[in-house]
Amino acid sequence: MRFLVNPNLPDGKVLTAALGNAAIAEDLRRFGIQGVLVPPCPQLPAPVASHADMLLHHLGGPSLVLNGHSSELCAQLRELGMQVRIGSAHLTQKYPGDAAYNYCRLKNRLIGNFKRAKPEQLIAEYCVRHGIQWIHTNQGYARCSTCVVDETSVVTSDEGIAAVLEQEGIEVLRIRPGFVRLPGYDTGFIGGCCGKIGQDLLYFTGKLSSHPDGETIRAFAEQRGVHVVEGAASALLDIGGILPLTQRSSQ
Repeated sequence: MRFLVNPNLPDGKVLTAALGNAAIAEDLRRFGIQGVLVPPCPQLPAPVASHADMLLHHLGGPSLVLNGHSSELCAQLRELGMQVRIGSAHLTQKYPGDAAYNYCRLKNRLIGNFKRAKPEQLIAEYCVRHGIQWIHTNQGYARCSTCVVDETSVVTSDEGIAAVLEQEGIEVLRIRPGFVRLPGYDTGFIGGCCGKIGQDLLYFTGKLSSHPDGETIRAFAEQRGVHVVEGAASALLDIGGILPLTQRSSQ
């Protein structure tokens, strides 16, 4: 077992992932993936209180920043060998106070709103220390708005994210907003209903056919050698993303 060098981008079969939905964690067992369940955080609104992309941020390798609401989650992650640091950001019910962890890492880039939804201090310090470029977008929920296909390709419905990433030479598939369930809200986000579970595997929580651009998403991924696998649910469900942490050793 080894840790992902690049957050969101496994280069082997994923063995462990953090997520906030027990049913999806059970479904991932058929791929040999152990789900580390994120308990609800009372500082966040109930529909997103267990969303991994709101409560933790993988920095790379064994390093991870975690909101300190659950000592049990912290212990589970440390049992995996993760070097967990507890963030100091005080989360609140409303934006931008709920978005301190919701930044999207794409190899040597960190994408998010650095003017309003400022990143948790430990995330910011890590990125400065390791020369990770900050890419500003007006979208404060950058992680849940971005489906990472590979290190040079993403899917998003957010025009701001699409524009800045295209300027960075990233291939972007623009899709229509909506068509992702998030109980309690009008809609969820595409990044919140998926995650890489292998270098060439992208998992969605439900059927892509429930999205009008579903087959376009599938084709975009397949053109890049990434195969889409789907959960049993009829609709895509935003669970706060699937954050891969460990993968099979290359030895």
